[in-house]
Amino acid sequence: MSQFPPHREHLKANGESQTQHAELDREPPCPAWSTAGKRAGLTAQSLQVLAAMLRAAGEAAGHGGYRDRSGMTWAEVRAMASAMPDPEAGLVAEVLVWALGLQLHGETLRWVAMEQSANLPEEVREAVSFELALAGWSQQQWAELDAADYGVATHRRRVFFMAVRYGRIPGSVRSGLPFAEQTLAAALGWAAGERVNTRGTRGLDANGRPKGGNTFSADKAGWCLTGKAGTWYRESDGYRLTEAEAGQLVGFLPTYPWRALEPTARKDSRTSAFQRIGDVVCPPVGAVVLGALTGRPWRRPVQDYLRRVYRGAAAMAPAEVPQQRGRCAPAGLLALAA
Repeated sequence: MSQFPPHREHLKANGESQTQHAELDREPPCPAWSTAGKRAGLTAQSLQVLAAMLRAAGEAAGHGGYRDRSGMTWAEVRAMASAMPDPEAGLVAEVLVWALGLQLHGETLRWVAMEQSANLPEEVREAVSFELALAGWSQQQWAELDAADYGVATHRRRVFFMAVRYGRIPGSVRSGLPFAEQTLAAALGWAAGERVNTRGTRGLDANGRPKGGNTFSADKAGWCLTGKAGTWYRESDGYRLTEAEAGQLVGFLPTYPWRALEPTARKDSRTSAFQRIGDVVCPPVGAVVLGALTGRPWRRPVQDYLRRVYRGAAAMAPAEVPQQRGRCAPAGLLALAA
């Protein structure tokens, strides 16, 4: 299994003999786009600045050595993000900084992968693909995946970017057969019929009816886990999730050692601890993406891993093959030749 580093910008660039991780000691850019965040990245100003950053990154690298370099440094490219309402949205440009920067300096890169909120606008996706196409990358693909569709006990819809320098992406993120649904109750060993409350006791609406939208059945895959999941509780008895249980709900083994980035820091608050869990790439989904990029069979390894994560938990077999959800990118965006 491949686990992208939690609580960081998720980027992996692979070479012939080495792997380079871009791990940034800043907040991940997802909240700038996600409905769970402030979505400051979606403002006209942010999108304009980010478009300029992406162009600047390509020009700073001379499009991987195919053209003259602009003379702009990577520090200057990154500094452009300060003009955004939320500068963390500029971290999207890191996929080009690292891929084109390593390419420029002779690294024999084969592929690059990035994960981001599914709310990342199409215009940003197109701009990233376009810059890599100018640098000679032969195929790029964006795929919106929901972790629950791959046997994880909670929904988590994210967009994954995959690009290869030569040839075609050898595998696929679609296995043909759907995974059985893993319910939250079965994953954590709860009895059937339980419900999870996510926002406490809510008041009445204008019609005198209880306000809804704050509970869900544990007999299905759970809602997307965020930092606010630290306040979730089981309605029958008020039980709250542990960090290990929250980790299981996003596809980590219950023994995974969740900890702060700085070991010497003061004890984390419960919210920050759960936020760190909520920021990760689900390991099973990461394995699917990396399997597709490297042409390695991933379905059986993912199933075997999930059995370890949800040891003894029963999964609900789908009654029929569901239609694939999510938008399909135009064919021209899936293979942009230089």
